[in-house]
Amino acid sequence: MAGRNRVIPVESIKNRKSPGTKLHRSNSLSSTLSLSPTELNEAIMGMLTVGKRLEPCKRVCIGNPITTAGQRKQLAKMLTVVLFPLAVLTAITAVDFSNSLSMYMNTAEVMMRIEFGVELGDFLMALQNERDMSSLYLSRIGSDTKSDLLQAYPQTDEALDKLSSWPVSSSNKLKEFQSREWYINFINRHRYELDSTNTSVTAEINFYSNHIDIFIRWMYEAVSELNTGLIWKTLVGYQELIISSEYIGRERGYGIYYYSVGSFRDRSHYILFIESQDTARAHFESARMYSETASDIYQKNLDTNNDTLQEINKLRNEIKINSSLVQEGSTSAAKWWFSNMSIYRDVMRNTQRLLTSKINRLLEQNAALDMTNMIIAAAIFLGIIMVSPTITFSVYKLTSNIQKYSLQIARKTKALNKEKKQSEEILFQMLPKSVAQHLKENHSVNAEQFQECTILQSDMVGFTKLSSNSSPLQVTEMLNILFSCFDNRINLYDVYKVETVGDGYLVVSGNAFKKIMLA
Repeated sequence: MAGRNRVIPVESIKNRKSPGTKLHRSNSLSSTLSLSPTELNEAIMGMLTVGKRLEPCKRVCIGNPITTAGQRKQLAKMLTVVLFPLAVLTAITAVDFSNSLSMYMNTAEVMMRIEFGVELGDFLMALQNERDMSSLYLSRIGSDTKSDLLQAYPQTDEALDKLSSWPVSSSNKLKEFQSREWYINFINRHRYELDSTNTSVTAEINFYSNHIDIFIRWMYEAVSELNTGLIWKTLVGYQELIISSEYIGRERGYGIYYYSVGSFRDRSHYILFIESQDTARAHFESARMYSETASDIYQKNLDTNNDTLQEINKLRNEIKINSSLVQEGSTSAAKWWFSNMSIYRDVMRNTQRLLTSKINRLLEQNAALDMTNMIIAAAIFLGIIMVSPTITFSVYKLTSNIQKYSLQIARKTKALNKEKKQSEEILFQMLPKSVAQHLKENHSVNAEQFQECTILQSDMVGFTKLSSNSSPLQVTEMLNILFSCFDNRINLYDVYKVETVGDGYLVVSGNAFKKIMLA
């Protein structure tokens, strides 16, 4: 044939296979679309080198994002990356909400017990007044002292009825303290038997003081069980004020006995008076140490009753030296001591009330802050609950779209590699491999000269006449069969096929061929 058109052996191209891959007859992109998912996964895994370079265990752990198993692993990882922070944030919010709720409930419990402490303080004050009137009556039995004592009874009963709950701890095993009704019956029985039992002033003071100690001990236990946070010092100061007030009441009771009789006839009474005074002072100094507010409130109230304090100090000095102007005792002197000490104790009581108001304000502030924290935590928690499905669905859709896009790229890459291999095979048929490689790498190819080589150029005798008597398809089929046979033969020797032009077949061998092959 006159032209330089080159005839390519089709069968040789068909029979060439890439290592590890499965070739199909179609050369177009549509051939990959006809693959089943399993065949496509195997083909892509054969094409990708990432999976081959990894060890089997790592390949299983990491997963190929193009395979079905890899897609599932990738989706699980993406959802984990998104949902794990949401889960952590949800847990933190839940813990914060739980802590705020616990603190709010604890604050409410403290406020309730503080309010009950005020009720209990009123009851203790009434019980102290009854104790003092009872000791005054026993010191100077008379109609006037009996009248004062009878007036104190209903005041105690009224304060007892106002208690919102029975304050004594369940650990107390005394029968008379098991309920309010039991205690009312017990105290009434003691009142009725006062004249018939011929009890002493000291015993009467101890009777009421022991009861007051039980109520105060319960208050200590009740507040100690609470988590009071930053206001614990103020609460301790509040408790110390209550105890100090109780010992001031005891001091008042022993002072009533002193002025009623005229002197302490028994050394133990004098010692009890001094101990009550010192104990009251010690607890009050402790209250001032724990709570500066208590000290400021007390000093402010005491400044308005400075004359009373001077009179009390004067009377205390008289009792300490155990010498009174009224040697035989006087009810009026006892009542004068009682009234002055009541004013002093009222100052302590007012300090307790003002301190209680401040504690309640602090607790209300803490409760408001805890409520705000709970609202914020609840809002964040609800926001997470509402947003989580949207974020999860968005991540799922985004990951699915990325996986679909990756699969499309893999399919196109597979088809492109297949076409590229076929193009390279055609190029290697047209040019020596070394020359084709230089051209692929955009390197220049210089002409070479060889001293000796063996060249064989064959020609088909009568090809022109044969072609004229045959159809183009017959000519092509004949040349394909002939040249395919030549190709199979030269593969057995050190021979390089240069080209085929028409019916011409050009091969080279010798030194030139070896240099080309080595290159």
